[in-house]
Amino acid sequence: MTREKAPAKSRRPANDPERREKIITAALETIGRVGVADTTHRRIAETAGLPLGSLTYYFSGLDDIIAAAFRQLSVQVSDHLMQIM
Repeated sequence: MTREKAPAKSRRPANDPERREKIITAALETIGRVGVADTTHRRIAETAGLPLGSLTYYFSGLDDIIAAAFRQLSVQVSDHLMQIM
């Protein structure tokens, strides 16, 4: 007699775009707090309140996270400047 396993319940969607944005926001907060040189995967994950593995799921490495963070920052600054001009 064989028993079939019930499908595992998923705690979250496999591809959560809000989680990616949360990582980018946490990266900017971390950079602002400790500087680029002292920003690490672990500090970003801690700031975001996410498991460390989430960072490597959404980004290829620390440089990729920092680049995405600065891209977001440049868009925010540009949008702000356009509003006040």
